Amino acid sequence: MPFINIQEIEPLEVVPGCRMRTPFGENLMLSYLEMDEGAVVPLHDHPHEQGGILLEGRVELTIGDEVRVCEVGEMFLIPPNVPHKAVAVGGPARVLDVFSPIREDYAELYNKYIPEVDQADQADQADQADQADQADQADQADQADQADQADQADQADQADQA
Repeated sequence: MPFINIQEIEPLEVVPGCRMRTPFGENLMLSYLEMDEGAVVPLHDHPHEQGGILLEGRVELTIGDEVRVCEVGEMFLIPPNVPHKAVAVGGPARVLDVFSPIREDYAELYNKYIPEVDQADQADQADQADQADQADQADQADQADQADQADQADQADQADQA
């Protein structure tokens, strides 16, 4: 999933007024967070490093003992295990958070919205890919044979003319 249309991901409301979409890779998770005015992500901490940027609105962000109102374009870094909290102030807000490593709790929630592919389907897909590769190789071999035959015919014609 190298390209993501965030609108195609079902949002999850993890706390009242806060909806998130959390695509992730092997070691990195994105969290697109939409907050209604006054919505609160309560004080919490986790072992993941977190960074983010405010995309829209204003958020009162508490990181450790420091409290600041962040405006659009401002970024923040939250070290692992540091308590933090967010409140949307003066209207709705949108935030893009990044977590490393991925948050297993969010990944578990997110995976419930992705249909699982069973191993039989994966094996069928692999077989189809192998068959397509074999067909391509056979086509290439046929084209090479035809080219060789044409070359031999040309050489025979040239020999006959000489």
